[in-house]
Amino acid sequence: IKWSLLKDPLFLIIAAGNAICFTSLLVQLPQISIIAKEKSFSLDERANLLSILSATDIISRLFQGFLGDLSCLKKLFKHPKKFLFTLCSLCLAGTMIGMAFAQTFPQLVVCVCLTSAFNAGIMLNSSQIYRECFPSFFSSALGLSSFFRAFFALTMGPVAGYLKEYFQDFRASLFFLAISSLICMLCWILIDCRTGQSTTAKD
Repeated sequence: IKWSLLKDPLFLIIAAGNAICFTSLLVQLPQISIIAKEKSFSLDERANLLSILSATDIISRLFQGFLGDLSCLKKLFKHPKKFLFTLCSLCLAGTMIGMAFAQTFPQLVVCVCLTSAFNAGIMLNSSQIYRECFPSFFSSALGLSSFFRAFFALTMGPVAGYLKEYFQDFRASLFFLAISSLICMLCWILIDCRTGQSTTAKD
């Protein structure tokens, strides 16, 4: 294992952002039924939401797989998988905020469908980011990233639960997850912009 990656600021930022967004996805999924219950939807409606989530997840994975292999993305972006991951994470954060304010069953259905689409993009591209950004040390980068996954998996869930109990509002956990993802992805974008400017200046 290339332990020196832990001294690389770029790796640390990518691994932390990747882990936070992935954990936000995992923590948010079980809350869909809780949200439906809080909004007093019937048991049948809650069951329908989970069925819709499962069905759209299959379709979304196929679509995201097709999207990830588009040659035009490879021409437009240096790291197309990273771009898709960033886009899906930002959109999922927006969907979580929308879910917090959804009032009717159809509105929540739309949020669930969008959630499936963006979840699929995050899941499929999460590990591919390390292949793009650290091609020479892909296995090491992927292995070391598991430490970040474990840390945030053990901390973000309890924090989201604490915020929900403290504010007595299920939306508090959604806002926390959405804001965490937004901040991470904005950091990635700023770093990419700075790196692009530096490259241009050298040229």
